[in-house]
Amino acid sequence: MIPALNRFIVTEIRRSIRSTGAILAVLSLGLVGPLLTDVLRSSVQTFLKENARHVLTADIAVSAFRPISDDEVAKVGRRFKVERTTREVEFVSMVAGRDAKSLLLEVHAVDAEFPLIGQFEFESMAPFEKPKLASGEVWLSRDAAPALGYEQGDELKIGHATFRIARLLTGTPGMSRTAFGLAPRAYVLRQGVEATGLFGFGSQVQHRAYFTFSGDTIIGETEIKSVLPDPDLFVRTPDDSTQGIERFTQSVSLYLALVSVCLFAMGWLAAFYIIRVQAIQRVQRAV
Repeated sequence: MIPALNRFIVTEIRRSIRSTGAILAVLSLGLVGPLLTDVLRSSVQTFLKENARHVLTADIAVSAFRPISDDEVAKVGRRFKVERTTREVEFVSMVAGRDAKSLLLEVHAVDAEFPLIGQFEFESMAPFEKPKLASGEVWLSRDAAPALGYEQGDELKIGHATFRIARLLTGTPGMSRTAFGLAPRAYVLRQGVEATGLFGFGSQVQHRAYFTFSGDTIIGETEIKSVLPDPDLFVRTPDDSTQGIERFTQSVSLYLALVSVCLFAMGWLAAFYIIRVQAIQRVQRAV
């Protein structure tokens, strides 16, 4: 009788250990979701904080829907210790290709020094190579060329101006704020871009001036607006450049948090069900 009772006790202990392990595993799965969500949010925020200047491609960007004058750029240089500056004009244009193909292009007319922070990435790019745009050339996104039926070296017409496709881009600096960044990009020199004829009345063109400052100087929007109080000018800081990404990641984090809460609740229900079934089985075995 006693050996049989001992075997019964040992068997019940083993069953209890197994059931406890199953319950802990179910609850752990419910806890993993919130932890992963928190880790994802923290890693994204850290990445954005460390790379905010690369997203903006500068320390400060001043933009407007009108041309920014040389005098306005000079005012910033006289007030602060500006290390480097460059300009950009951004607009969207439908470009015709071969065989009746057409594509919406995001055209960036930049200075040869663009970007101040970051770099272009090209197909078959040599190590440490830093080519500069030349007059009459266009650097085109790699996915845009086959969509238009063109190859490197062909001529591409933007508006009334014709450019030679000098290089195909695999990566571009910064984040676009035109066409939601979905259209392929084309980069040309800012000098002479008026020849395209796309700057007429009603066209959506954004003019930008980028600045980097010497040393560890941190200049904010308030300081720039004190020098350039014109309400037509918009100042963007590195933090501003990542707001769109942050809103997107917050939405994803909220979705993951809701999923995690649902999994956690289901885990508790599953654990309660396991405990209930085991209690019924023990009563039945005892009887």
